[in-house]
Amino acid sequence: MKKNLLGGKIVEKYKIWFIVPLVILLAAMIVFTAFGINAVVDARKSGDSWGKAIGKGFSNGINIGIDFEGGTLLTVIMGEEDAINKFDENSKKISDIISSHGVNVSYIQKSNTGALAGIMFKYDALDDTTNDAILNDINAAYDNKFVVNEDLNYTTIGASASKDLIWTAVLSIVVSTLLILVYVIFRFELWAAFAAVIALIHDVLMMVCLTIIFHIQVNSSFIAAIITIVAYSINATIVLFDRVRENYKLHVMKGGDFAEYNKSIVNMSIKDTFTRNVNTTLTTLVAITVLAIIGDMSIREFALPVIFGLILGAYSSLVISPSLFCLLKNRFSKEAKQSRGIAVRKPKKEKKAKVGDEIA
Repeated sequence: MKKNLLGGKIVEKYKIWFIVPLVILLAAMIVFTAFGINAVVDARKSGDSWGKAIGKGFSNGINIGIDFEGGTLLTVIMGEEDAINKFDENSKKISDIISSHGVNVSYIQKSNTGALAGIMFKYDALDDTTNDAILNDINAAYDNKFVVNEDLNYTTIGASASKDLIWTAVLSIVVSTLLILVYVIFRFELWAAFAAVIALIHDVLMMVCLTIIFHIQVNSSFIAAIITIVAYSINATIVLFDRVRENYKLHVMKGGDFAEYNKSIVNMSIKDTFTRNVNTTLTTLVAITVLAIIGDMSIREFALPVIFGLILGAYSSLVISPSLFCLLKNRFSKEAKQSRGIAVRKPKKEKKAKVGDEIA
């Protein structure tokens, strides 16, 4: 049998596979801390209380969008020359105008390319009168070159709407994960279900970590990306466990150590599904990468987390979930305990009453 890119033994190298997400998590914590501390320092300099400053630090560390945090997102479409080449100059000029109305800008980002290139500014939610005054001041500072509500516009989301969106997002992820757990338990076995759900949690957590590292905005598009990857990743994991089940039937254990037998079955199943999982991921990855390159900012905010999720999903379905499955089954299953000589408690059966037995 030809060896794939993972080599011969796979689940035996579980410590190596588990180090990768730990490194990503550590990098995300460092980036989060750096952005968060910077935001806290700026907020304190502006006179905010420690509570409000820490809140801004957390928001800036994760780069939470106005979808979840609430606030105003102001977009100034300036063209390639002014938005990209003169980004620092124009972002400071507009930030000073916004700050003159008693609110500090918490987030600045480039938007789109070419003639549609612009700069986005995020700040606390303000009433329409104040926001309109900000638009007029910006336009006046640039000699009325912008068309208000086209080149120069804002979107405001209140705190209650953002809380509803957060609750809906969390609920949808929790419900989908529970349904997946129940499905895998009925379709395969308990250890496969645990491994599949832990692998899904790994995918979501690592998506969040990479989003923090690359400072991509977390908004409703990000939640859509998570749900997309949850569905995609569980499909690849189910294909693997389906193959594990088939190999159990094809290669019945005939004595020996169950742990070694189980490892060989899982390794064999990974090799059987390796080409299918990699090819499926690559074809989808090509399509979504093109979308990220040619799409605008809103599309890119969805596409980039999906790209992260595709790579993570392939990784978890190939090495994380099978390694966890092997560890759990070799440690806690009835077959493993019997192989180690541990007595397995059998359920007590009720004695059937015989004819003539006296009834107390």
